[in-house]
Amino acid sequence: MNLRTSAASIVLLLSILTTSRAHAQDLAGYQQLLLPVFSTAPVSGANGSTFGTSLLGYTETDTSYYAGVPAGSTSPGFITQPALNPGFTPLNYGAPGPGGRFLYVEKARVDDLALQYFLTSQPGPNAVAHVTALPIVRTPLTGTSRLLGIPDHPLIDYPNGQPAGVMLGFAQRNTLRVYDFDGDGSGQVSVERFVSGLFGRQGSLGKVVVNLNQRYGDDPTYPYFGQLDLDYCLPFSLHTPCSGFDMRVEIVPLTPGLRYWGFVSSTDNTTAEVTLFTPQPPR
Repeated sequence: MNLRTSAASIVLLLSILTTSRAHAQDLAGYQQLLLPVFSTAPVSGANGSTFGTSLLGYTETDTSYYAGVPAGSTSPGFITQPALNPGFTPLNYGAPGPGGRFLYVEKARVDDLALQYFLTSQPGPNAVAHVTALPIVRTPLTGTSRLLGIPDHPLIDYPNGQPAGVMLGFAQRNTLRVYDFDGDGSGQVSVERFVSGLFGRQGSLGKVVVNLNQRYGDDPTYPYFGQLDLDYCLPFSLHTPCSGFDMRVEIVPLTPGLRYWGFVSSTDNTTAEVTLFTPQPPR
């Protein structure tokens, strides 16, 4: 993970770390915060791109948080960060991957802690990096949620001037990720895609059940999650085999009592720039 510091302010660098020794009762006094797609190191994407996350924090009061325990360590995993102390070196371990992490901050101090979370993306090793602000999720969803305006833009070629188009791919990669705040790997959601320009539910492209059974670690600070590629070829004509459109996505929890959060990342296949689509209020 590429962590950035600011010379203009005193910052506290926090990392999301975990331990198999963590139990629910140990974290009862701590606020659960979801950091979607958190990774301990940059990960490789399509077309030679790379993606990394970084987290900045600032506090003016002594704040306790759960930092996790590496395998073989006897540390309890709880750390008190002194106020205004920029000398903290964050722990950083675990296999890199976009599965996200839970950060646990003491409830009495969570409102005193300022956090900023970033995604850095590059289309290649010598290319300009793009920085996208990522959400830090404190409140999970329980009902239906919607994500609007997701671009689905196919790339069409006409070899040798032929009138019939050939589908080459998409301008963006659209990926939905849904995280389970409490799960054991059995959670499920229904995902339905719509053509945004059509009224009501007439533009449905069908439903898919997504299992929230993926995980990058074995302890409670690694969330279970599921993901779905959203790119869709909407048939149009011989000349234009796939029509571009804006997509609406609806997420409906299928598991009783499910507390979840989901979002869509839309990654430009040329520049690797990432645009986020976050859920609108559930009904």
